[in-house]
Amino acid sequence: MLTDAEYEILCFVQGEHSRRRIDVLNNFIRKTDPKRTDALIKNLVDGGSLRMDLAQNVRIAPSGVSAMSMYEQAHNEKAEQRAEKARDDLKKAEDTKKQFKHDWRVALVSACVGAVLALVIEHLVDILIYVRVLFH
Repeated sequence: MLTDAEYEILCFVQGEHSRRRIDVLNNFIRKTDPKRTDALIKNLVDGGSLRMDLAQNVRIAPSGVSAMSMYEQAHNEKAEQRAEKARDDLKKAEDTKKQFKHDWRVALVSACVGAVLALVIEHLVDILIYVRVLFH
């Protein structure tokens, strides 16, 4: 699997038929140490992703193109996983809010019903006497 820096090097080289090694080093001099970039180029050449001729020109090999496509596919899958996780987190937050509102409503209804039932039970005798007087 390619690293981000190796992928950037392959993208830079892929833009042309071939590039001079020094041009690749100069392009990445602001981003990384030239020795590290040179080591990455050598690693890509040894791995078969890049080909270097005797004139120090580098060009992308077919295995480099397939490595780039595998990197892009893995990168896209990770992006999809992050997006799915973000959607799941958003849904969980929304469900938590709904659950909180529901719990409060249940508590309010329970308190009101409990209060009414407590009053009815406390005054049951008075209610029965009133009903009896009303129908006689």
